[in-house]
This record gives sequence, structure tokens and C-alpha cells, in this order.
Amino acid sequence: KSDPPPPVTDRDNDNPSSIVLLLQYAGRRILLTGDIEAEGLDCLLNQPSLDIDVMLSPHHGSRTANTAELAVWTRPEFVIVSTGRSSSLEHLHPIYGDGAAVLATDDTGAVTVEITAAGALNVTTFR
Repeated sequence: KSDPPPPVTDRDNDNPSSIVLLLQYAGRRILLTGDIEAEGLDCLLNQPSLDIDVMLSPHHGSRTANTAELAVWTRPEFVIVSTGRSSSLEHLHPIYGDGAAVLATDDTGAVTVEITAAGALNVTTFR
């Protein structure tokens, strides 16, 4: 069992206490990170590392939440960045490396992830 993130003590910044969900099905893993950063991210990275197939980029692709340590801890195949504005996310490619496809919703539109009962992973974009 993992320790929960620290309690929220600063109501102006509750990001460190964001809920993180690990979904597992047919041998695949999807990690939903919310806006986790700072102490919450440190707490997550103190858990045993995981190979993640698809990860929702924490805090909309921010530099402070998407660290080299997180990339090594997760080794994702796909990193999805939920962002509604045109933003420069070139900083994510060197962090996650050539092995990860970075998909930003402001560019690709909606991203659909399907895992079949046999464990096949299908990632499609709206645009």
C-alpha cells in the first residue's frame, strides 16, 4: 500500500494533493495524474516504479510537474497533455524520450484510448 499525499494545508495550492489513479486492464496500465506536483509528486515517486502504457501528463504538461524522474518512474508509451490553449510542449519530448508519443489535445483534439480484452492498445485522436 502507498502512503497518501500530504494533506492540503494551502487552499490556494491544492495540486500536491491531487488524486492519482492507476487503471489496469488486460495487462495494460493507464495513469491519471491530475494536477499533481511538488510534495504530492515526490510522494508518488517514492512508490515502486511502474511501466505505464498511457499517462495523462500532470498539470497540463507543466515543466515543474513533468520531471525526468517521473519519466523514468513511468516509462510511458503515450503521454497525453490536456490543454485548451496553443502551447509549446517541446520540453516534454526530451523528458519522455523517443519511446513516448506526446499528444496534446490543443493539437490532436480528443484522444481515445481503448484496451481490448486481449490487451491490444489502440490510441486514436480526433483530428
